[in-house]
Amino acid sequence: MAKVVKIDIMTREIIKPSSPTPQHLRYIKLSLLDQLNFAMSTPILLFYPAKSDKNSNIIHAIKEKSQNLKSSLSKTLTLFYPLAGKIKDYSFIDCNDYGVEFVEAQVNCPMSNIFQHPDSSLLEKLIPVDLNSKETFTGAVIQANFFACGGLAIGVSLSHKIADAASLGAFLMAWTASSLSMETPTTVLPHFVSDTIIPSPVDSLALPPPPPPPSTLEMTTRRYVFDASKVSMLKAQAASASLQQPTRVEALTAFLWKCLMTVSRSKSPGFVKKSVLVQAVNMRKRLLPPLPENYIGNLSGKFLVESKDTNIELQDLVVHLRKGLEQVGKGIEAMDIEAILEFAKRFRELHNRDDIDMYCFTSLCGFPLYEVDFGWGKPTWAIVTNLVLKNYVVLIDTRDRKGIEVWMSLSKDDAPLFERNNQELLAFASINPSIRIADKNFPALNSSL
Repeated sequence: MAKVVKIDIMTREIIKPSSPTPQHLRYIKLSLLDQLNFAMSTPILLFYPAKSDKNSNIIHAIKEKSQNLKSSLSKTLTLFYPLAGKIKDYSFIDCNDYGVEFVEAQVNCPMSNIFQHPDSSLLEKLIPVDLNSKETFTGAVIQANFFACGGLAIGVSLSHKIADAASLGAFLMAWTASSLSMETPTTVLPHFVSDTIIPSPVDSLALPPPPPPPSTLEMTTRRYVFDASKVSMLKAQAASASLQQPTRVEALTAFLWKCLMTVSRSKSPGFVKKSVLVQAVNMRKRLLPPLPENYIGNLSGKFLVESKDTNIELQDLVVHLRKGLEQVGKGIEAMDIEAILEFAKRFRELHNRDDIDMYCFTSLCGFPLYEVDFGWGKPTWAIVTNLVLKNYVVLIDTRDRKGIEVWMSLSKDDAPLFERNNQELLAFASINPSIRIADKNFPALNSSL
């Protein structure tokens, strides 16, 4: 039976920086990578169950949390002032202190209802951006969802034209420091310098056309959880003489890619499509010299690997991924603008070809999402959801930081084939398990998380 959950938007307001942005910081030029990126968002959802205090007043607690979030956000925007501005001509940010939209919503059920085999279409309503909208998203929006039990889910969406995942992580950690009335750690004090590191061409005509829009095909979002023991097994299977210590992300990425190629082969037995995997990589530690995580903007590169052998072994796929990773930084390390532009052109060409299957992978493993504590504890669940791009896969840590949760966007036709034609997948992954909350006020839920 479908879950009957009502989510009502209660308020919408604009939160402005607590102090005006100085005039000399008014305009920030977008870097080359900013301009080449999709004008879209991958929203983050953070879930905070209510604490088990029978004497607490839920209405009072909601008001207190709401005020804390808004006041601390205002202070944080003074540091992250470009988020409160507007993108102009897709070339610079006017840091005009317009502000960030802050939405408050009321959910008519306890959080435990959401956690029982989570419904991605329901989770979509907890985020503040219409991911299927044809309008270009270029800003920042936040939605605070208050549950009937007193729990809270915070949805945060930042445009990829402004920030990458590391930038989002720095923003969240600075926001929590402000919420706890702590001095913002120097490790998350933002530096908006991406254009000085990877500048855009002087000649705007040198830029390729904007990336292709999201596919108009009807998509479905799938969730798979690989616990720590299964991830360790995959790492052992992926190891070889050529690569003795693959990372857990490399092993799982290669495994999922192999499963996706199996789907492609099952649909066209007489014709083998070339399979292309595009992997996003945080470049901060790979630049020379390395950069700290608080350098804000798009400082993530991509590498591309190909295979036409649908029967390729897992070990060989992992080796392909490692070689791609080793090559990714060369163009950026040398500040080779032509190489970056050539990659963007090739990506667009491959994306539009019908004889190629392209899969885009992003890993958020290692980012401090489970450390985001506003004063009422760390999140029980941190996720991304409702991915709008076809064949888009996001890897994110489970709560113990050892397992990996996978969110995958596939066409309506491919999604059932992915599970039906990959028996090995079922041996390693739990398909959309429930979330367990370690609190006596919630019913016991079976979960691998």
